[in-house]
Amino acid sequence: MSFLAELRRRNVIRVAGLYVVTAWLLIQIAETLLPIFGTPDWVLRALVVLLALGFIPALIVSWVFELTPEGLKRDSEVNPAIESSAATARKLDVVVIVLLLLAMGLFLGERFLFGHGVEAVTQARTDPGEPSQGGPVAIAVLPFGNMSTDAENEFFADGIAEEILNLLAGVQDLEVASRTSAFAFKGKDASVPEIAASLNVRYVLEGSVRKAGQQVRITAQLIDAHSDRHLWSETFDRRLDDIFAVQDEIAAAIGNALQVKLLGAGGEAVTAEAIQPEIYEDFLEARILMRRRSEASLQRAEALLEEVVKAEPQFARGLALLAENLMLGRPTDTYDPDEVEPRYQRAEALALRALTLNPRLASAEMILGQVAVWMKGDAAAAHAHYRRAMALEPDEPRPHHWLGIELSKAGYLDQGMEAIDTAIRLEPENANTFGWRSTIWIAMDNVDRAVADAQEQVRRGNTYGYLQVGIYHLFAGEIDAAKRLVEKDVDHSQRNAAFLDDALAARADPALRSTLLQRWELGTERTPWMSLALLALDQTDVYLDALVESGARVRWRGDGHAMVWNPRYRAMRADPRFIEIMAQRGRTELWRQLGPPPDCRAKGESFECGLGP
Repeated sequence: MSFLAELRRRNVIRVAGLYVVTAWLLIQIAETLLPIFGTPDWVLRALVVLLALGFIPALIVSWVFELTPEGLKRDSEVNPAIESSAATARKLDVVVIVLLLLAMGLFLGERFLFGHGVEAVTQARTDPGEPSQGGPVAIAVLPFGNMSTDAENEFFADGIAEEILNLLAGVQDLEVASRTSAFAFKGKDASVPEIAASLNVRYVLEGSVRKAGQQVRITAQLIDAHSDRHLWSETFDRRLDDIFAVQDEIAAAIGNALQVKLLGAGGEAVTAEAIQPEIYEDFLEARILMRRRSEASLQRAEALLEEVVKAEPQFARGLALLAENLMLGRPTDTYDPDEVEPRYQRAEALALRALTLNPRLASAEMILGQVAVWMKGDAAAAHAHYRRAMALEPDEPRPHHWLGIELSKAGYLDQGMEAIDTAIRLEPENANTFGWRSTIWIAMDNVDRAVADAQEQVRRGNTYGYLQVGIYHLFAGEIDAAKRLVEKDVDHSQRNAAFLDDALAARADPALRSTLLQRWELGTERTPWMSLALLALDQTDVYLDALVESGARVRWRGDGHAMVWNPRYRAMRADPRFIEIMAQRGRTELWRQLGPPPDCRAKGESFECGLGP
């Protein structure tokens, strides 16, 4: 008997056909049903692999065994004269035919009857925000892993991820999670669905970077967090010269996968800004150094950025970053105008030049807002700059944060709270934003919510929250509780505890108030919470005198606190010195533009406050 005839007799060919058709049906059913239950991609892949691996064993079983009325028997035990395989063959033929008909029906039904429905389900699964209906697509870019042998290249991997994030943030139909919030998950053992839920996004981009000399390998993958499925992934092997083209390609692939056009708010195409590769590395490193905020890191960043703007004088983002560093890297223990003012003036010039090169650069507008506050005492100009930055980059949290601070200091507590709430929504991991919302709550006379937000500030890593909660205990007269909390802030406890001791002594003995005023003198150390503590201790005369005096100096022209708008300080707001402080900082000009805040009204060419509800 020929081998083929033996295969037919033992029904091996029929079993092979039955197995293939059954496996195909199972895969089609699984592919349809598994996404409904949010099953990860690997489940379907595992099913396909298992079915493929089971094919050969199924053929071996059909060769060795034969199905008889008494059950499975080894082929050698079956007497062909008595127990023919014809009946089994007919049964297998019927099953194969039925399964083929089912498969054909499923294929035709999906193609002709349910095609539109399936397409709609797929669209719903891959399109989170229905951009065509006006809703932005929410996405987060996680920090890319550093796969280089040199650990020092980690800044490069982080920088590439941030560059892609910034590129996507400029797209009108994308809502991109802030860098601070997304990068907070670096090194954490969290799943993509967990990260997406925390950041309130549908899609997540992750990847890795391997750099060796001039060669760069970038791997990126876009994941739908709802189904935990990969929508797109690719590996790019390029020279460092092509790094900007890779960024554009990754952005284009994301746009295609999400059906989003890469257009900015002004309708222009969003593309990466290319500079010399070596200078680009300096730019990325400087940006990482600036975030460490140490004196040494800021000095090193400044040196790198000076080289960047020298080599690439038309690189707008480099100019803006140097401007920001000039403000951050000011001398920490002295506020002599001869040292500070030139840095602020140069920062302003660099930001203006950056805007000339790129009128849609939100970071430059933000720097001009900070210069307006701290160098010029012009809250109205700062308000305008922050509003323009928000219009240019609605998903950038910093202008909302800074606008909320200025509005609350000017007495617009509701509007300030709204801006801070937006900043928290865009950047929920930013501890400082919770700290500022805490101060607005205290201005609104809601100590419980103020303490809750200060505790959130601590939980997110900013230990100044301890001092803030301590100040609120002072506000309630709970001195011992305040001291205990200040001691928890190990980094600043000695300095802040010393200030509290002075403040408490001054509360008991007015003759000691000069000790507090000395901390406002030029070149001396002071706690950033001094004004808040003075108010909490009801040292309103000291507070007013100190702010009038400090308002004449560069850097402190933007000083003040939202707490002055708490109802308990109504009498203080009626003091002419209060209006003088508001005028020094440009807030009365903001009142003229926006209308006086609650508790104030126009009085001739000036204003009066402390009027009550």
